[in-house]
Amino acid sequence: MCRLFKIIFIIFILAFPNISYAKQRSKPIVKNNSTLYREVKSLLRKYGAKDLNAGIYIKNLKDNSVKFSYHPQRFFKPASIVKIFTAYEALTYLDPNYKFETSILSDEETSKDGVIKSDLYIKFSGDPTFTYQDLKNMFEAVDAKEIDGNIIVDGSMFDENHAAPGGFTWDDHPFYYAAPSSAIIINKNTSEAKMSPAFNTGEKANLFINDPTLLKIKNNVLTVLPRKQPCPYKSKYLGENEYEVYGCMFKNKRGGVKLNFSLQNNKLMAQ
Repeated sequence: MCRLFKIIFIIFILAFPNISYAKQRSKPIVKNNSTLYREVKSLLRKYGAKDLNAGIYIKNLKDNSVKFSYHPQRFFKPASIVKIFTAYEALTYLDPNYKFETSILSDEETSKDGVIKSDLYIKFSGDPTFTYQDLKNMFEAVDAKEIDGNIIVDGSMFDENHAAPGGFTWDDHPFYYAAPSSAIIINKNTSEAKMSPAFNTGEKANLFINDPTLLKIKNNVLTVLPRKQPCPYKSKYLGENEYEVYGCMFKNKRGGVKLNFSLQNNKLMAQ
């Protein structure tokens, strides 16, 4: 059990940014020699509690007794800690053996000459593990030479709210963790790229996109000589799964950097 609390506490540390909090300064209200208390206090000392904006509240739901409390009056954004409750609800309502189903449907069967004379529907169900290879395998199983109709991408199992209101700001969009929440998920709705400095200073950095059919990038990052001042590069979303990267990169940046972009238009991905 202590190991579980240790993991949860570390998640709290990583998930909560340094944001405003109440003026009250509170100390742990449980002062005893329990193993839980010693474990948590040890972690607080290890990760520098004085400079860390952290809060902990551990309560026994059977008897409502508070086992540990540290800065319970501070205000925090829920952030990634919400994933714990999401996972719990999924296991409770879907069952650990639940399987997502992604289907290809048509109004007519494939004719003898290999033609489907109707629209073809790809019905997504929010499978977080679904990949382009899975989609390719499904089309191969259809065994049709021609589709005499439209291919319709169906993501109606989820609503159109792809992000929580106020959950992300505009400069979050380039990052993989801002990928839209949708029934249509392919490769986690992200795409990777790699950037490395050019051979000569003043030239644009080298950019390799893993799948340029999915992700478009306008590269305006310049290679510069190393200096004391930081050399940031930034990115902004232009729409239709296209980004611009700009700024600079030091010439001595060995190995380059890996980039993982969210693909905001997931219907475009499926098409």
